[in-house]
Amino acid sequence: MQGGGAPTAARRAIVFRRARVSKGQATLYLVSVRRYIRDQMQGETSRSTSRRPRSAGLTRWAVGLAAGLSALLGASAVQAAPFAYLGEGPQLSIIDVASPSIVARIALGSSSASSSRTGPPGVAVHPAGTPVYVATNDDVAVVDVDSRTVIATIRVVGVSRLLMHPSGAFVYAIGFNFVAVIDTAANRVTATLPGGSAVVFGPDASVLPWQIFYVARSRDASQEAIQWGAPGDVPVPADYDGDGQADVAVFRPREGGEEGVWYVRRSSDGAVVRRQWGAVSLGDVPVVADYDGDGRADIAVWRPAEGGWYILRSSDGQGTAVRFGLGFDIPVPADYDGDGRADVAVWQPHTATGGVWLIFGSTAGLSSQPFGLATDIPVPGDYDGDGRADLAIWRPSTGLWAVLRPRTGTVEGVVWGAPGDVPVPRDYDGDGRTDFAVWRPSTGAWFIINSSTGGVTAVGWGTPGDVPVPADYDGDRRPDLAVFRP
Repeated sequence: MQGGGAPTAARRAIVFRRARVSKGQATLYLVSVRRYIRDQMQGETSRSTSRRPRSAGLTRWAVGLAAGLSALLGASAVQAAPFAYLGEGPQLSIIDVASPSIVARIALGSSSASSSRTGPPGVAVHPAGTPVYVATNDDVAVVDVDSRTVIATIRVVGVSRLLMHPSGAFVYAIGFNFVAVIDTAANRVTATLPGGSAVVFGPDASVLPWQIFYVARSRDASQEAIQWGAPGDVPVPADYDGDGQADVAVFRPREGGEEGVWYVRRSSDGAVVRRQWGAVSLGDVPVVADYDGDGRADIAVWRPAEGGWYILRSSDGQGTAVRFGLGFDIPVPADYDGDGRADVAVWQPHTATGGVWLIFGSTAGLSSQPFGLATDIPVPGDYDGDGRADLAIWRPSTGLWAVLRPRTGTVEGVVWGAPGDVPVPRDYDGDGRTDFAVWRPSTGAWFIINSSTGGVTAVGWGTPGDVPVPADYDGDRRPDLAVFRP
């Protein structure tokens, strides 16, 4: 192939066979790969007037990258014979990193040469080192590295990227608005998931991939499926990094010998945060909120046995312990006094007079207010848009919403929902007021009364068994419809 322009990054993918390196080396490895690719692409762009054959330039680029990685990691860091794989157009090149040199070129079939697809020819390597999966147009070619032959071709129309699950059990073929799941044992597509903009492996990625956040974005109506979590995890999405977007996160009750392990994938940079905080053996439950008012959600748990609130402040990384509440209370943290900080608060459904709210305001101090019945569900929110959370309940037996206006003492009542529904109040229309909303597990339907217009929104998103986790994942200041599939 001849050409005067620089080879574009979109036309190649290079993947390295798994090597065992320390955590620090692995981080340096990723950073250096990105830097090397950037530098080489810039170099080829400046040399594009030399009219060299593009294939020759790519060969030198790949071999040079392999040499750089070999020097970076060192012989002691690599425990298995490493190979790199360069996907270019209709062929897969195998590079021996130790040499470094290209040791084989494998033709992927005539169909790839005839396609007009311009996306990257994604490459994914099985943890065992073979086979290698290569996206070629509307197919995924399965290449046996030992025999250096194509052993299977899987039809996936529109595939642009591939991602191997760390267990080796699945390959994700990512295209526009979809993710096809390929079973590597049978080499066939076993499921197609909605979304397609991202697939991210969560903690304990050896677990098979069925803990997924499904997000319907309010900003552009796009859909996203994000694998994050393991069986038994509790979803706790919130804006932990303060970038205005909710981060996917889970609270893991137990992991090995540890209890209360948090995993957060930051939306700002994609980094993963792991933190131990809490003990499920003592009954701890997550109560995430911005308690210190720095614009970032704080990791926190409530311990019913002792009424203890244990808060890890994001502002300084220090812990705070507050005793407030009894064993049968329900934690309801929110900013009731409007100072920008979530207040420690509980709702007591077990009192003789019905429900009682106890609030330890960060500015206003201690207050109590009877409101609701023992069978109600507390749903505090800023329903009037004054910047302070209102006391509110939802009555499952009748679908009644009742909101107490603290300044006037008046109660607003709306019937919305049916027995079996799950209340999910949020500011879905972005007008600064919490909207009445329910999610129906039997059908996956969302029913929302928009406070800005009084109109009703009904959307199907989710299936029975899902957990609703609405939050602002795209940063447009409107919560997105989302479910967590445990």
